[in-house]
Amino acid sequence: MANYLVVVEETIGAAGTQVTLLRELGNRDPGEARKRLLEEAKKYRPAGWEKPPFVCREGSDAFWLVPRGGKRHGHCVIRLRESL
Repeated sequence: MANYLVVVEETIGAAGTQVTLLRELGNRDPGEARKRLLEEAKKYRPAGWEKPPFVCREGSDAFWLVPRGGKRHGHCVIRLRESL
């Protein structure tokens, strides 16, 4: 078991990428941590996004959030990270 964190990487205008700790999951096995990652990704809505985003899997440890019905510059990715 390892201590897992859920982090959000967002492009914030000209300021660049901002990384934010969304949730500390504590000591969990990898499978349980990935399930919690999906739950957090489905709940999260980036600031300024009017509609809930599409949630798209990227590998086993990340999800892209894609805006519905419109274009948006930048990106939002929710990732699972192991804390050492």
